[in-house]
Amino acid sequence: MILSFIGPSGCGKGTQAKLFSKRKNFQVFSTGDILRDEFFRKTDLGISLFKKYWKLGKWVPDDIVSKLLFDRINRYPFPLNVIFDAYPRTKNQAVLLDEFLSSNGVSLNFVINFVLADDTSRGRIIGREKEEKRLDVSGEAISNRLESYRRHFDDICDFYKGKIFNINGEDSIENVYNSILDIVYGTKE
Repeated sequence: MILSFIGPSGCGKGTQAKLFSKRKNFQVFSTGDILRDEFFRKTDLGISLFKKYWKLGKWVPDDIVSKLLFDRINRYPFPLNVIFDAYPRTKNQAVLLDEFLSSNGVSLNFVINFVLADDTSRGRIIGREKEEKRLDVSGEAISNRLESYRRHFDDICDFYKGKIFNINGEDSIENVYNSILDIVYGTKE
């Protein structure tokens, strides 16, 4: 089963990905985690990407983030159950992902879009920064990230027509989890 969790920053997709990893044995590939790993390991690429994009709330170019993601996945045999956390974010990334998955003999089954109001997103991002010591939470960075998400969302919807499902990202963690279960498996816990 191959899933993609998308939505604005702070919508809970990472939280749900972790739950699915624990409860349903999914391997999670988070582009945010991969980029943070590059930065905290102080690689030249990680430092450069932080200064040019991430710190300002700009998305890392499609080819770079896709290569980092695919290289990470290719370190191991392709897993049976995968969640892409915050990927794809653009139509170009969706095309690259489809090509990558096809080369591995699989395809994306469901795209789960977490719907969340911008004010709630901002509040969650700021709260998360205090807990997790995130580095990308200036007011300008948050606005840039939300604007980028909104600008590309319609293209993602068109590309994944029939595979994309909206859920209420403002609901409780357990209710969101059960909403995803219902979409993916037709059941709840």
